[in-house]
Amino acid sequence: MAVTRRDDLLRALAARVLLFRTNMDGAAVLDPEALRMARELMRHVPDPSADLEAVRTLADLHRCRSVLLGDEAGREDAAIANALERYAGRGDASPDPEAAEEDARVATLHTRAREGVVAAERQGDRSRLDSAIRACEAAVDGTPARARPLRASALALWGVALRLRYEREGGPEDLDGAVTALRRAEAEAGPGHPERNLVLSGLCAALRERYELRGALDDLMDAVRFARAAVHEGGPEDRGGRLHNLGLALRLRHERTGDPEDLAEAVAVHREAVALAPPGHRDHALLQQGLANALGVRHERTAAEADFTERLDALEAAQAKGPERPDGGRAPSATAGGADARGGVSGADDGAGSVDRDGAGSRDSVRSVDRGRAVDSGRTSAVRGLAAAVGRPTALGRAPARDRPTPPETWGRASGPWSIWPPR
Repeated sequence: MAVTRRDDLLRALAARVLLFRTNMDGAAVLDPEALRMARELMRHVPDPSADLEAVRTLADLHRCRSVLLGDEAGREDAAIANALERYAGRGDASPDPEAAEEDARVATLHTRAREGVVAAERQGDRSRLDSAIRACEAAVDGTPARARPLRASALALWGVALRLRYEREGGPEDLDGAVTALRRAEAEAGPGHPERNLVLSGLCAALRERYELRGALDDLMDAVRFARAAVHEGGPEDRGGRLHNLGLALRLRHERTGDPEDLAEAVAVHREAVALAPPGHRDHALLQQGLANALGVRHERTAAEADFTERLDALEAAQAKGPERPDGGRAPSATAGGADARGGVSGADDGAGSVDRDGAGSRDSVRSVDRGRAVDSGRTSAVRGLAAAVGRPTALGRAPARDRPTPPETWGRASGPWSIWPPR
């Protein structure tokens, strides 16, 4: 049976509801994209009486929103949820204690996995890494088939944890395991999954890293494909990092195949990434470094003076001290030691990427910044996203006022067969 757009939308909305109910991921249901997808689903279901699954999914979405927003801001969501639940015959249904117990068990497994990965990223010792990997395995194995979108999130966590251990200890079997877990996560997440961009970015980075380990062209080709998908499917948040990942993969492919179009596109996407991260942005130095490396490769090929000049400018921007913060500190630069602003590892040495006006600076040393730190971009962005899940509000919590979205009047007035909830 062919998968329809209705099926994709229903699966994506169910994933958002499930992520909120299990991981307290409020952004999954408050994101304006959730309401846009709900409106689109309504258009693909002309007769709600014949598709009660769609009605129940929309009711669940609005119920979750109403819980997060509270009595005042969530009043309209609650009214919509009540009307949809009555329409679907759920209004007087009693809760299923066995289902509630299973949901609580799964939620505990996923919380342990997420907290374990974040702790391993911060501490990095072997015992924490091993514990995080075991917690991720338990979350994957303990997630029922009906919760497939949630299993995708657990698989992504597993891939992140295995890649962390590979980078700390160098075992190639961990990198292979990370690629396998992230491939499974990508397949199970499907279109519209709220964490799909994290999965795609993490998979791109793991494949690129394995290409650098073994030199298999198929890994590099897949890295480009997944990096491109992350750029095209993602929204504005962290777009600069996704462009950076694509530029890295394209540059590596150019170095392998010699295709000048790959190098031209790499420079173009790195420039776009830099434009999204002005001085003071947490990724400003990292993205400038990526642009400098791509321009350095092209200057070697063409000896174009403009590329040489632009590369020097990018290197200077990457090494410049960040602007002063209110606390008197400075934003990190590309050559700052220790942890960067995202909690990732900055493997730059003091001499990497130094500017040499006579052209004597080593591009290989510049690339050591790129490969020590930029290769981490997929993992650190994923861990940053996962870290945000820890300490999210409970089901009875309230979203901060600044995060409250426009109420669902953005649906417009429901008309025709979908006029099944009362107007305000």
